[in-house]
Amino acid sequence: MDFGRTLMHTEIFLHQLAQERISNGDLRHDPRTKVWAGKGTGALCSLCDEPIGVNEIEYEISVGGESVRFHNDCHRVWMMECAEIGAKFPND
Repeated sequence: MDFGRTLMHTEIFLHQLAQERISNGDLRHDPRTKVWAGKGTGALCSLCDEPIGVNEIEYEISVGGESVRFHNDCHRVWMMECAEIGAKFPND
């Protein structure tokens, strides 16, 4: 298995998923909120819907009164997509 290629496909998938969830309103796109990070609790990631294990870092963000949780990579992808939306629609 080409591990690098698998990672690239995962990265592309996460970006597509973030774009879809942000555009249909399932995920808000305001990264200007406080972020808490700590040991995973087993909660489902708000982007990929997979559990965040106790050996992983869990990012928790309050966006519009709603709490969202992410894996490290999922949080990074969400932030990138939020920045992209901000660049396209600065007053949104």
